[in-house]
Amino acid sequence: MDTKEKRDDSLQQYAEDGRRFLVRGNNSEELHDILVAVYGTLKRGYGNHMLLADSVFVGEGYTEDEYPLVVRGSGLPFLVDMKGTGKRVKVEVYLVDEPTLNRLDMLEGHPEWYRREKKPVLVTGLDREGFSYHNAILEPWVYMAPDDYYSESETLYEEY
Repeated sequence: MDTKEKRDDSLQQYAEDGRRFLVRGNNSEELHDILVAVYGTLKRGYGNHMLLADSVFVGEGYTEDEYPLVVRGSGLPFLVDMKGTGKRVKVEVYLVDEPTLNRLDMLEGHPEWYRREKKPVLVTGLDREGFSYHNAILEPWVYMAPDDYYSESETLYEEY
């Protein structure tokens, strides 16, 4: 069974009975069983997306809860861990392996700067060969900034 078939089977199984994802990556023997939701420069088309090159794209979605997504003068976005303030933020969800998660942690300064936390994400656009996963709620890791990074004068975004 190739990677695409394994991904589809895993997604279907997860949607049906809540088991963990477990697939092999694109060009790797490593198992990819860790869900991560990304925003900002880790998304497709941005500079840090190369860190996800060996990961498996699951789908796009939104945080189930509202959070402030702030972009400061440097142009780097951060999602502040203040549930109920801001907007539902658009993210991309990936299956990653342990080495990729470690590289993401290094980029994000986890746990000293951003903190990696599990947050519910509503996956809204995932169709795979006859299977539809619209509105599946997953709990990936999301990199969150501490709440003291937010001020009420900030402009809040839905996506970056």
